[in-house]
Amino acid sequence: TKDDKTIYFNDIQAAFNAAKTSGGGTLKLLQNVTLPSDAEDRYNCNIYIHPESADPNFVFTVDWNGHVLSGNTWGNLLVFSGRTNVTLKDSSNSNTGGVRNMNTNGIAVYISLDGYEHSVIIEGGAYSARVAKWNCKGTLQISGGVFENSANASAIFACDRDGKDVGTL
Repeated sequence: TKDDKTIYFNDIQAAFNAAKTSGGGTLKLLQNVTLPSDAEDRYNCNIYIHPESADPNFVFTVDWNGHVLSGNTWGNLLVFSGRTNVTLKDSSNSNTGGVRNMNTNGIAVYISLDGYEHSVIIEGGAYSARVAKWNCKGTLQISGGVFENSANASAIFACDRDGKDVGTL
């Protein structure tokens, strides 16, 4: 949604592609979405947000709206990199919408931004197994949300490449 204009998508990759180039729009999930596992389709098992050199900066919001983007990948389920400014929130009263990587060795949200002026802001939602900031000049700001780990997962919820905390949990 942007400027009171709403577009509906049946494909989550297409929805993210439209949101990232919207210049301030909001991607609002209307139902739970499960990406294929690595074994099922290694090319579509994650969502990768990265502007190419000719693209403008990506500025948008993701509202989980009580719904979950889930998958089972050994890697990163949702990646924000490059010149991206995104806010993640859950407008539902339950604060249960968010990102869930069912692979305990994988990462739910991976952040690697190019410049100090770029950011990922987490205002709400549920995230498991981890949120990681790696090789990143940008900012990860956490002002809300629920961070969960299964018993088999690493205890790090939000870290940089040196294992240092990057936000208040």
